[in-house]
Amino acid sequence: MTYNLAATPRICFRQLLTDEEETGYGVIIEAVDWLREKRIKMWEHPLPGSVYSKRQESAQNYGLFVDGELAVIASLVSAPSSWTDLVVEENAPWLSTLATARAFRGRQLGRRTVEEICTHLEARGHPALYLDCGSPFLEAYYLSLGFAVVEVRVRRINRPPVPAYDCECTLMRRPLP
Repeated sequence: MTYNLAATPRICFRQLLTDEEETGYGVIIEAVDWLREKRIKMWEHPLPGSVYSKRQESAQNYGLFVDGELAVIASLVSAPSSWTDLVVEENAPWLSTLATARAFRGRQLGRRTVEEICTHLEARGHPALYLDCGSPFLEAYYLSLGFAVVEVRVRRINRPPVPAYDCECTLMRRPLP
């Protein structure tokens, strides 16, 4: 019996290497452009490149690779100060900036990335993963991935050079395992 190895993609989840930062940031720009095309009010302005670079320097950027190509990016950062009253675990990981490259959309790879992140964090002894989101669509998506709503509040978003703005955000938590 012969197998078509090309039919089963090789999937790898890991931190981004230094020379992959630009490609990772490109996925964010693609996502912002796609959201604008679809008239979805989310990420109306891309994360500043300087913020993504600082995350890269701090080893906070991760990627899901399919057959060696970067398919999905995500950052694991600290909780924003606006939520620290509700994030009770010390050094709790925070999922930020999950985005799928245009060529890989529609394959459930965002879901796969979240599962890989949870496995990664559980192996390191973290009891939970947090995030916040500002749309009912994303809230439903993350509920389907095992997250629960902790609280909804208006949060001030400040990402210069874009003027600061207020956003209704939902804090979500997924226990690990």
